[in-house]
Amino acid sequence: MSNSTVKSSSADLAGKQLIVTGGTGALGSAVSQTLLASGATVTVSYIVDEEFAELQKQCAEAVSAGRLHGAKANLTEESAVGDFVKATAADRGGLDGVVNIAGGFVFAPLLETSVDQLDHMWNLNFRTLFLVSRAAYPHLKQRGGGTIVSIGARPGTQGTAGLSAYAASKAAVINFTQTLADEGRADGVRAFSVLPSIIDTPANRAAMPDANFETWVTPASLARVIRFVLEDESQDMSGAILPVYGQA
Repeated sequence: MSNSTVKSSSADLAGKQLIVTGGTGALGSAVSQTLLASGATVTVSYIVDEEFAELQKQCAEAVSAGRLHGAKANLTEESAVGDFVKATAADRGGLDGVVNIAGGFVFAPLLETSVDQLDHMWNLNFRTLFLVSRAAYPHLKQRGGGTIVSIGARPGTQGTAGLSAYAASKAAVINFTQTLADEGRADGVRAFSVLPSIIDTPANRAAMPDANFETWVTPASLARVIRFVLEDESQDMSGAILPVYGQA
């Protein structure tokens, strides 16, 4: 995506202060750029320096306007998450929403799945969501309400061969989202989980070179769904589990 994307979209999220975890990867970058294009101020967490530098390059106008910020953080560590969210809310004057994209994937049949792989999936896909959501909630409540978005997956709704650890972690994401929506109703804190099928990323194309890429969901398509649930137009929605499967 280019700078023209950031310049041309409407400002449906103007003034919103948002966090995007894992905001520099294939999906994270698309989401960050879409939210910036809609007028939001976005603070991303990242691990790879080069990815953040590339996002800054793609969003040079937003950087100049002081609407793109980043922090290198290991979101599986409780103290690191607390510091990141607290500093972001303090520096931005509050927090309106969080998009939890940080996560990972492992394919392995049950008998070939190690405990380390199980822990890895749980930590990346659920622990990060739990820690960030818990840290962000008081800031959203103080703001009078806000939105927490997570990335689930179709296997999280129905177990799939070869994905025991991954599917279980994504099932936890979905259940947690519904629980969070129920708990957050009185405080105006909304929660959603977006469920992609296969995302059309360079990594997935390399892993499945013989697949029909045209049936996959693009990062840009997912980003538009995420943008909608963050907008005020969706204010009467919460707890929705949104399948975004494309034709896959």
